[in-house]
Amino acid sequence: MSQWLSPRIDDLERVVASATGDLLLCSPYISKPGLDIVARSLPTGIDRIEVWTKLDPHDWLTGASDPEGLLDFIEQVEPQVGPVPMRQSSRLHAKIFISGGPLALAGSANLTAGGFGRNLEVVRLV
Repeated sequence: MSQWLSPRIDDLERVVASATGDLLLCSPYISKPGLDIVARSLPTGIDRIEVWTKLDPHDWLTGASDPEGLLDFIEQVEPQVGPVPMRQSSRLHAKIFISGGPLALAGSANLTAGGFGRNLEVVRLV
């Protein structure tokens, strides 16, 4: 099954809930609402979450990304999954969410409320 979607919250919930073992969250812009979706959708038994993002103070000042929300998320999930590895690049553009299970999303949606709600985005569910 593979299809193009205008991403909605339930699409991200479905991918995260399907995670077995690992979960990769790759998005240059990450906000608390996006991370809240991930946190509430996490299945039990997940072993590892890895985050790839862009850490840019300008994005924090403009509200494009939420570093406090990211830290809160990491503190919330670490008791369940252990340390959360994070990679960062100022040139990151990719947006991909891989469940380590049967589902993944790749496309233009950042891990924000806009990416999975307000903005016109497109993702491929595979």
